[in-house]
Amino acid sequence: MIPKIDGTKQNLVKEFINASTYAMKNIHPAEEHTLLEAILCTKFKDKAMTDFQTCKINKYLGKRSTAHLQIEFNSLKQRHNESAQDFGRRVDLLAMELFESMEERKDHTAKQKQAILENIKELALHNYQTGLHEDIKLLVRSQRYTSLAEAITGATAEKRSEDPTNATTRLQGKLNTNRQNKPPINSQSIVKSVGNTGTTAKTAKAAVTLIDFPYRNPKDDHA
Repeated sequence: MIPKIDGTKQNLVKEFINASTYAMKNIHPAEEHTLLEAILCTKFKDKAMTDFQTCKINKYLGKRSTAHLQIEFNSLKQRHNESAQDFGRRVDLLAMELFESMEERKDHTAKQKQAILENIKELALHNYQTGLHEDIKLLVRSQRYTSLAEAITGATAEKRSEDPTNATTRLQGKLNTNRQNKPPINSQSIVKSVGNTGTTAKTAKAAVTLIDFPYRNPKDDHA
């Protein structure tokens, strides 16, 4: 249940963000925008609603924007026709936007800024891996990548290896290699070898015919 907020109690704001994040994670991606609008229109009251409606942006809108970005960032999902690379780019852009929003009008030290940035990077990697399509999510997570860039590269390579066109190309290349490495067949040696076993010349000739023309039916000779 997402609580209503009036813009005065910090603990309610945190509860609002956590509940909203959970709701966004458990809804179909196509309905995310509708849910977000519903939250913004039904969960603000009193001072929060007044500030929102009268556009007192200087203080309140900046905080709402950061909250909005946090909700979206923590509920990222790869879209149906979105490549792993494009999804990764979207995660990275949103991570940087969130960092800039959190730093705006703040007096953080360089050490604090670095800590915030590292935390966002870790979350970006986590959100990317958990937001991937189910067919590669577990495989990518099992590789234990340490950065978003590595995960994007790995996921992209995995999807390419699953491409039927690439699989066919690799199979054809393997067959061609096998043909090149296979020694040529000496028909005369086979005839001699077959003849040494006491096989009739007619049978030996038929054996050579089958070797030279593997798809030919010997019965066709009597047609």
